[in-house]
Amino acid sequence: MKELAKKVKDYYCSMDDRGDKYIEKALVALSKSENHDAILRAKTKHTKDIDEDKLLGGIENAIAYLTSLKGEGYACIEQRWSGYEDNYFVAVKVEDETDGEYYRRLADAITLHVEQFLKKEDEENAKKKRIQELEKELRQLKGGKK
Repeated sequence: MKELAKKVKDYYCSMDDRGDKYIEKALVALSKSENHDAILRAKTKHTKDIDEDKLLGGIENAIAYLTSLKGEGYACIEQRWSGYEDNYFVAVKVEDETDGEYYRRLADAITLHVEQFLKKEDEENAKKKRIQELEKELRQLKGGKK
């Protein structure tokens, strides 16, 4: 878990840098939560832009191009829209997340856990400070009665 925490740290972004020390603890908490499968690498869609000249040219060229895409693991072609009248095609394959996708997703998933650990730390620090203040006040009161 330490190695995973080191890699996730590069993708973790928080307003409070103190949270970095809780990344490993948050990953452990995530792995023990109801959503424990979130710690596993997920399947995701990856796309590649289609060269429309190769796809819409002659049938032999289109077959060769589609065969090469199939050889790369692509399973289907989808039409996408970049504007009201502008469309393009992508080849799609489902595969494991890349390292970057995986670490980024985990960094997002642990944010709530890290925030809870920071809140608890702040509450404990506030209690310790209050105890110190009360002890100081008590010493002053005891010192004044002598």
